[in-house]
Amino acid sequence: MDTFIDNLDKNPPLALPTISKRTEPWEFANLAADEEIGRTRYEKKYNLDIVQSQVSQDPIFGTTGGAQAAFTDILGNDQYHILLYNNARATSEILNSWNVAITKVSLEHRTNYAVGAFRYAGRYFNYDDSYFFEERVGGFVALSYPLSQFLRIEFSSSYSYSDKEVFGRRRRFALLAANFLSFTKDNSIWSASGPIEGHRVKFTIGNTFDLKFSNVHYYTIMADFRQYFRLSLRSAYAIRLMYLKNEGREARRFYIGGSWDMRGYPLWSIRGRQIAFISQELRFPFIDLVGIRFPFMSIGFNSIRGALFVDAGKAWNSVFDEISPDLLGSFGLGLRMRLIGYLVLRLDIGKTTNFRELDDGLFTQFFFGWDF
Repeated sequence: MDTFIDNLDKNPPLALPTISKRTEPWEFANLAADEEIGRTRYEKKYNLDIVQSQVSQDPIFGTTGGAQAAFTDILGNDQYHILLYNNARATSEILNSWNVAITKVSLEHRTNYAVGAFRYAGRYFNYDDSYFFEERVGGFVALSYPLSQFLRIEFSSSYSYSDKEVFGRRRRFALLAANFLSFTKDNSIWSASGPIEGHRVKFTIGNTFDLKFSNVHYYTIMADFRQYFRLSLRSAYAIRLMYLKNEGREARRFYIGGSWDMRGYPLWSIRGRQIAFISQELRFPFIDLVGIRFPFMSIGFNSIRGALFVDAGKAWNSVFDEISPDLLGSFGLGLRMRLIGYLVLRLDIGKTTNFRELDDGLFTQFFFGWDF
């Protein structure tokens, strides 16, 4: 017992630590510096963003070639687009066949605008005048104002002098003024090949008339409505309704036909000053991934989408049955595959009909572009 007491005296229990004084957080002295608040003027510096050229050969209009360039500032608020090409068919026509267009686009403020000047000249064709030569010189202005995140209003106005010669028939002059007002709403949500939910609406009215000679005067109505009903995470029912009308003196025709609207018919083969069109699609996932693996590399394609479609449309001039008494249509299966993020390949297989009988055989159309 005495030994235990002696050891306790030699090794007393550890006492709990106590705070002798209160400590404060460290404080660092500020670095001495001169402060200055001001504004620096933004200086626009333009760079050449893109230059592209093209040469085309047409069996009727011959060889054409041209180039396009775009300049923008570092923020992309100011854009300049320059177009230059020549569509002469003979050496003697070179000087008179230059086409030039210069456009400035400003995105700096809430109201975006574009202004430009142009000179177009060359041989053209339409189904009212057949072949003709037209030279048009003028300028334009366009405004776009967003009313909300999904709705905007647009206005465009152009003025040009037109010299048009219809081969073997007549020559007419016009001082053209064209004004258009558009309302656009778009709250669509997109999937791999196109919209899958929401709606897209555009309505445009306009008037084109000759200020001096009264040789041209017609009005324009264009309505395009697209609705997307989502059925599941990756499937949807889509419907598109469109009506187009040009009415008046020297009114231009509209064209449909091809993979982007009336599938199964040649491109732009259905034409008239008035067009009514409806398209319906049931969109669904078809193949998520297909690929081939080699010892040294692999090739794969994903997000292949399918669509069951039904199209119907009709074109006419003034009288509803003037061009064709039949309502034309098509139906079938479509496949869509997206490549490198922004290019969509389209394959449509189906049958055409006038809704009284089916045409013989199946049509196959291969093209590119997003779903409507």
